[in-house]
Amino acid sequence: MTSASPRAAVRPPGALLLHPAMLLAVGVLVINDHLLKATFPGWTTGKLSDAAGMVFFPALLVSLVEHAASRLGASWVARPRDVIVAAVLTGSVFGLVKSWPIAGDAYRVGSALLSWPVRAAAQLIARGTTLPPLGRATLVADPTDVLCVPFVAIAVWVAFRSERPSVTELHADVR
Repeated sequence: MTSASPRAAVRPPGALLLHPAMLLAVGVLVINDHLLKATFPGWTTGKLSDAAGMVFFPALLVSLVEHAASRLGASWVARPRDVIVAAVLTGSVFGLVKSWPIAGDAYRVGSALLSWPVRAAAQLIARGTTLPPLGRATLVADPTDVLCVPFVAIAVWVAFRSERPSVTELHADVR
C-alpha cells in the first residue's frame, strides 16, 4: 500500500459545504424561515432555524477561511480539529448573542451594517433616490435557543467522516 496524502488535503476549498448534511441544513433553514415560521409560528419553528444554523455555520466558517487561503495562494484545507474550533466559536457566539443583551445589540448593529449595502443598492436601482437609513436587524433574544448549540456536533461529525477515505479510495491506493 502506497502512502497517499489524507483525503482532506486533496478536497477543494469549501467542499464541506457540499456535504448532504450541510445542504439539508441550508434547505431546512430557508424553508423554515420563509415558509414554516409564517405558517406555523411557535417554539418548534423558532428552534428549527437555530438547529439548522448550528449545523451549517461551522462548515461555512472553515470554508470561508479555506477560500481566503486559496485566494492568497496557500493550500490550507480545514481538518476536523479546525471544524471543532469553528463549532466551539459558533456555539459560543450564538449563546452570547441569545443570552447577553450587549452581544445581542452588537449582533443587531453588525447585521444591519452587513445588509445595508444590499438594501442601498436595491433602493437606488428601484427608486433612484436617496440611500436608506442604516436601521437595525431584528433578533429574538430567547435564552432557550442555546438548547440548539449541541447541533454543532453534526458539523464536527461530518468533518471527521469526510476525513476518512472511502472504500473505493482505499482500493485505488493499493493498486
